[in-house]
Amino acid sequence: MFDAILKGVRMFKHCKTCKQFLDSSFFGKHKGRKDNLADSCKACRNKQMVSNRYNISQRQIDSMLESQNHVCAICKNPQIVRPGRLAIDHCHVTGKIRGMLCSNCNQGLGKFKDDMSLLEAAIDYLSKSKKNVDQ
Repeated sequence: MFDAILKGVRMFKHCKTCKQFLDSSFFGKHKGRKDNLADSCKACRNKQMVSNRYNISQRQIDSMLESQNHVCAICKNPQIVRPGRLAIDHCHVTGKIRGMLCSNCNQGLGKFKDDMSLLEAAIDYLSKSKKNVDQ
């Protein structure tokens, strides 16, 4: 009976990282916890994973986003697939971060294997085909 009463009640939890009280739906599952929810909200956990993966602080990420006006460094569009979350683009050889890209541009560079000669060949191809189509 008590469970039936609680079903309509929204539960809130305190995120240990951002210090906000958020609806429990903002937290991932964690079986080791009494409430079966992680200590930090999903957004904070994601930021921490990104920071660890690229060895970059959230402040540096925020600074990059600000310098790009929160748009993709290539196409200048905001992230559409996952709003507000541009990908951190990095060189796969050196690991150095180049900037923030939308999913389409990031995947496009990946498909061309960051090879400038392939990208130039694609530009030449498009240029030639445009001339043929325009005639």
